[in-house]
Amino acid sequence: LEVAGQTLAVHGGVNSVVQRGLLQGLRFEFKLAFPIEVAYYLFKNLFIKFGGGDGGLRDAIIDELREATDKILEGIDALRTAKLKTARNELKRLLGLINDASFDANNMTPDEMMSTCNLAERITGLADEAFNTVARREDKVSAVKIAVIAIAARGCFGHRAKFVATQFRYQVDMLLEDGAVKSAIEIQNRGGSLTS
Repeated sequence: LEVAGQTLAVHGGVNSVVQRGLLQGLRFEFKLAFPIEVAYYLFKNLFIKFGGGDGGLRDAIIDELREATDKILEGIDALRTAKLKTARNELKRLLGLINDASFDANNMTPDEMMSTCNLAERITGLADEAFNTVARREDKVSAVKIAVIAIAARGCFGHRAKFVATQFRYQVDMLLEDGAVKSAIEIQNRGGSLTS
């Protein structure tokens, strides 16, 4: 490992590195930002351990690393929520079509009906993908709401009631099986609050 032009030899494997404090403060979790966090903590701890004589300079470098890391994490969060935002926008478009004063499902051409059903199906797919991508439970709930509205819209265009009911059930089950949502339900069942 080379830091500031000096080569640091790491002997004895990972345990000795952890014992020397180079990875101190790092929690090992598998997540998208893991490589970024590893680099941040490694460089921060190396700087403190081997080159951190000037506290002001050290703090400035650590702040710069933190800002760069925060920007990268914001970008990752934007990628996570992109499908949810797209699903919301597409749902607005679908509802705009349905709420149009001239809308009449009985007078739609087969192509118009197919196009509208495909849009609703696309929204459901985007919402399902968003549910599996977003981290916050509020976003997961929003994804299910979007999917349910899109499924209901598909029901307006000739899909059987059994199909709609099955799809509703799938969405509710998916939500209730999510770990963050289960935890929130348990907290509320014990009389706790979800707000900080």
